[in-house]
This record gives sequence, structure tokens and C-alpha cells, in this order.
Amino acid sequence: MKTREFLSRVVPTAGIKYLAELKSFQKDGKDISYFKHYPYESIGAMAGAALELDEEGCAVYFALAGFSDPVETTNKKTDKPKTLYRTQSQAVAVKAFWADIDCGEAKAETGQGYATKQEAAQAVKRFCQATQLPVPLIVDSGSGLHCYWTLASEIPGDQWIRVAPYWRAVLNHFHLRSDPARDMDVASVLRPVGTTNRK
Repeated sequence: MKTREFLSRVVPTAGIKYLAELKSFQKDGKDISYFKHYPYESIGAMAGAALELDEEGCAVYFALAGFSDPVETTNKKTDKPKTLYRTQSQAVAVKAFWADIDCGEAKAETGQGYATKQEAAQAVKRFCQATQLPVPLIVDSGSGLHCYWTLASEIPGDQWIRVAPYWRAVLNHFHLRSDPARDMDVASVLRPVGTTNRK
């Protein structure tokens, strides 16, 4: 599946669409990471830019929701101006529910994932059979699986937020080991199809 087709299936048309480039630097001997945001009005422009950033060697992610305009605020720690691009309250539209499933022996031993991607895929299959949900769009993230259950139509961000705890409860009940920090966060970013896992 091409990047544009993938993003068209999981990203809403409403709202500002963001790519987020993960940037890192050292300060006072500590590793600091942050996201640099790139806004787009169309999914086509977003897809093209994702591939260009990847070719430049950037660690690129995409926001799963569409967002309202940026908000200017102040960093409470530094008292410096700060721009909020991608927060829960700014989400205006969503087109899917998702699950971020990690793989590896360490994840499996702690119950936070599966030993292999094949085991994770089998777990997703069992989950869909038990819940009678359709098979999701499954993406190999490099170190696990990203699963997207796309919706028939886009829904408002606040509606998605109200449903998310129930989605997490279903995942828990049927023992699908996904990252709760992702599947309950409407402001999440994940890696788009066609780009490189640089971890």
C-alpha cells in the first residue's frame, strides 16, 4: 500500500493534518527529544512531504486526528512562549481506532506485548473473531504492529475521546496486549507506511 492511500484511509479530511519529525539533542549531558510539526491542508500534500522527509533521513510520524488552529501559550517551567499544535482538546475529527502492539522477548515477558510479530498477528485475529470486529488495517512498524480499525465516517474528536475508555476496556477484556498510551490518546502519532523506522 502506498503512503497516500494509507493516510487517506486512516486520517480524517477535517482539521489540520500534521506530520511530526522527531528531533533530538543533548543538553547538560541529557538526551532531549521533541517533535517538530508540519501542518497540511490535504492528505496528498501530507503524503508527499512524509516521503520527502524520510528521504532526507528524518524520523517522521503522522498525527492520527485532524486538529484545530495552533494555540499560543507559555511554558510553565521556562516561562517562554510555547505553541500547542496537537493536544486532545484540539482534535476536531478522527477516522479510526487503533492499537500499537510491541513485539520482542522483553515485551512478552512483562505481558506488554508479544515475542514475535507472527504471535501478535495471531492475537489480533483471535481478538477480531471474539469481538466480531473486522480485520484491521495492519502495518509492520519495524518493532511491532500498528492496527487501524477505520470508521465508516469521520467522528468529532470529543466523541472519540468519550468512546476511547470503552475501546481500552474491550482490548483489556479480550487480552489484546497493546500500548494504552497510544490507543486512548487521540493526539497520538505513529509512523506512516512507506517511511523508515529509525530507532
